[in-house]
Amino acid sequence: KKHAHRIHTSFEIDFHYKNMDPITGTDTYLTAGDMPLPIVFFYFFVCYFLCTFIWICNIRSIQIGKPGIIQNKQQRYLIGGSTLDNNNKNNTPIYHIHHLMSLLLVVKTLTVGLESVRYHYIKFTGHAQVWSFLYYAVNFIKSMFLFSTVLLIGSGWSFVKPYLNAREKYVLLAVLILQVLDNIALILLDSETEKGERKYDDWSAILHVLDILCCCAVLIPVVWQVNSLQNALEDDHDDDEDKEDNDKDNNNNNKNTPTNESPSLEEDDTNHRRDQERALSKLRLFRTFYIIVILYIYCTRIAVYLFATILDYRHTWLSPFYIEFVTLFFYISIGLSFRPGNTNTNNAGYSKIVQQQRDEDDNYENNTNEIEMGKME
Repeated sequence: KKHAHRIHTSFEIDFHYKNMDPITGTDTYLTAGDMPLPIVFFYFFVCYFLCTFIWICNIRSIQIGKPGIIQNKQQRYLIGGSTLDNNNKNNTPIYHIHHLMSLLLVVKTLTVGLESVRYHYIKFTGHAQVWSFLYYAVNFIKSMFLFSTVLLIGSGWSFVKPYLNAREKYVLLAVLILQVLDNIALILLDSETEKGERKYDDWSAILHVLDILCCCAVLIPVVWQVNSLQNALEDDHDDDEDKEDNDKDNNNNNKNTPTNESPSLEEDDTNHRRDQERALSKLRLFRTFYIIVILYIYCTRIAVYLFATILDYRHTWLSPFYIEFVTLFFYISIGLSFRPGNTNTNNAGYSKIVQQQRDEDDNYENNTNEIEMGKME
């Protein structure tokens, strides 16, 4: 009887956590370390937009027969003189990979812009479901373009050879599948769990390792391409030495016989030396590309986590800033190295490399077929 008049009630409480922005003096839903992120991402959005504008204008200028915007003085002189065709137009080649790089820049610009808008709405409203969905969708497309573009450049597609062999296709397919799984898992992880939970930390570590594996797989075609170029140059050097020995023997046997060298042979030797110099330049270019990719992977996948451990709660925004700064430098360096008009990216003039790679691809396919036939038997 003492508890006969007990009253049962239920209620809901909404907690709103806000911080004070020290710059504007207004309330914000972002943490102290995330407050500068809308401005940081907007700054990088402007940088990527300028890079995209310059890159597309450069390609468009070359297509209509004018000198490129980001060509050096030597290339401008060549375009203004000896490399013009009969119609007085610039014949600098524009490859398919250049258009793919343009699409990558556009998607990357949209990704950074959406990230800035997303943090802006979170700052003032505390949520941004629509902008978060758009960001994750565009970021997924960006990841596909990024890994595909880096892998195609590293394999020498368009710059050295007009095709991908079977091994490179398998690597490309495997990387894309892993990236699809990784991005879907990241979206589910951010939507179903919260930062700080043990489940979130464990799965983040697993997905981070998966992302590093994808980055390492991208390096495999680069190593193949560098080895192919180096082997072709070594074989060519051996052929030149054999040819010189044969010429010496012929000269010793025909000392008393007057000989006149044909102008066509001299021209062939000049073209051959020019092709060797171009192949050597390509080898240096792809070695540099290999180093740049390794540095990018290390800085954005490993060093950034070491850097984040020394930051206090008010400066956690420096970690995304560091990633975007390194990524911007990576995009600019790759764009300058493989821009249209760069003589090192011209795929003409050294067909021996392509022929040797075709022979290697044929041998690989034959060995694969023999192994499959042996398993069937």
